[in-house]
Amino acid sequence: MKEIALIPRFSSKNWYSFAPLLASLENTSIIQNLDICIPQKWNDSILKNIITKYNLIIFAYSFYTHETPKIFAELQHIKEKFSLSKLIFIAGGPHPSGNPQQTLRLGFDIVVKGEGERIFPELLDYLLKHRNLEDMNGIFYRENDRLCISESAPLLNLDEYPTFSQRFNLYPPIEITRGCPFGCKYCEVSYLFGRQIRHRGIETILKIVKAYQKIFAGKRSTDIRFISPNALAYGSRDGRSPNYSKIVKLLQNIAKLDNIRIFFATFPSETRPEFIKESILREIVPYLSNKYIAFGAQSGSDAILQQIGRQHNVEDIRNAVTTILDVGLIPLVDFILGLPGEKIEDQYQTLDLIRELIQNKAEIRIHYFMPLAGTPFETASPVPIDPTILSELGRFAKKGYLQGNLDVQIKNSNQIVKFQQFLEKEGFI
Repeated sequence: MKEIALIPRFSSKNWYSFAPLLASLENTSIIQNLDICIPQKWNDSILKNIITKYNLIIFAYSFYTHETPKIFAELQHIKEKFSLSKLIFIAGGPHPSGNPQQTLRLGFDIVVKGEGERIFPELLDYLLKHRNLEDMNGIFYRENDRLCISESAPLLNLDEYPTFSQRFNLYPPIEITRGCPFGCKYCEVSYLFGRQIRHRGIETILKIVKAYQKIFAGKRSTDIRFISPNALAYGSRDGRSPNYSKIVKLLQNIAKLDNIRIFFATFPSETRPEFIKESILREIVPYLSNKYIAFGAQSGSDAILQQIGRQHNVEDIRNAVTTILDVGLIPLVDFILGLPGEKIEDQYQTLDLIRELIQNKAEIRIHYFMPLAGTPFETASPVPIDPTILSELGRFAKKGYLQGNLDVQIKNSNQIVKFQQFLEKEGFI
């Protein structure tokens, strides 16, 4: 048994994030110098058993903004129960990257800002060797109650970093694109990964697909899914001008492999309405196993679309739905209600568009606005949904036309706002 343990705080929501982080450790000497403990259950007894065995325990968290109240409570509980001299708490992921100073004030010792594949193993190496953190890039940390900020780390070349961890049995969808040029005010992607769009090369993706094919051999087929902020922007230089030939080449090469099912431009690799053209869909449909093409519409109001920075209009949404139906697939269209600045007439325009799209055989996925760390709308409050609209959306849901749990999302959004108010009152902000 080694003297130092790493406890990645896994959940059903963050294992996509931990897969490349742990994969980045597999081929380093760091992993030889610590034990990685992933408890199947999480309680005081199990933590005590781990903590008593080691001289130093590093807790690693990755979380979203709506999870922050729960994470804060858990952190406070651990600190009350166990000796702090043995514990180091590090955080990364969407919320810590979006608001690292607040995350430190919540009780974390170190925050990794942005991309962690390179920073995470380097940080562990620093901690194991007791090196001075001021020499590292890409982190925020506390030193004697002082907040310290290092220089930003350079953006990664995705081809240089693994996406899955065979040692820890973590096989997420393949991230093919990172970054987004559009900077929508409610979305974290542009602010977390930058507006410069980056892609994994086709050869790198094929190696991952072949590895999955080998790992899952014996099953009826291997399902290949992708992570992308905009699947139909794959291969694009600027993220705005499509490179459809690159997409076709990618899918053609994957489809040549045996027992592979391809799911593209559907969760978790949705797309944008103005990228959906009949020419590209007809080329890629023969390679796809998904029956849906999913894209973000977000609002039925052109005024709101302009206000939130979407850079497309309502007519683009209609055209995308028609195009998807014409090639024999089902449009799955995302909308967000409660966006900052949304007026009652904007909400009814969204409802009218939802009605129209449902009549045209589209399916709808509904969301409620959440103020997310690091975005221009971070401190904005959601606008309540008109009760009549809520009732009609409920009827659509009962008929199977509409996906999404608005009650849970409204609760999460209100929880974020209340937690922000609590932090301000208690002096955390």
